[in-house]
Amino acid sequence: MNPPNRQLREELQANGKNYSEVFDQNDAAAMADLYTDDAVIVTDRGLLYGREAIEDYYLNIFQHGRISKHVNVADQYSPHAIGTTGNEVWETGGWSLTVQDTDGDVSASLKGYWAAIKVRHGDIWKTRMEAWNLIPS
Repeated sequence: MNPPNRQLREELQANGKNYSEVFDQNDAAAMADLYTDDAVIVTDRGLLYGREAIEDYYLNIFQHGRISKHVNVADQYSPHAIGTTGNEVWETGGWSLTVQDTDGDVSASLKGYWAAIKVRHGDIWKTRMEAWNLIPS
């Protein structure tokens, strides 16, 4: 496999860091803003279509626990350009986070893998499609 375009990889690494920072803020509206209006997420609870459903999904998560230490890392071969304009890519990688219940009594570390299609909106990359899994502990 060919190594990814260095500049594109750096842009998307910064995008991934921003994603983790927003996730750790536990702000559903800010999370939803990282996705396109027509985004789709494949989750362990089913398919989510559109930014409103995505915001509701994150709102539900953040009401049941506090997320911290979110990290996502693209694999060594990501990103992969789609087409020739350089404004759409697909990526794969791994993620981890810590979740603490609302009472602060129980904490768990979770991790898994993800795949995403992202599109450039000006200088910002937004997720159009995302799928992830959870590695059983």
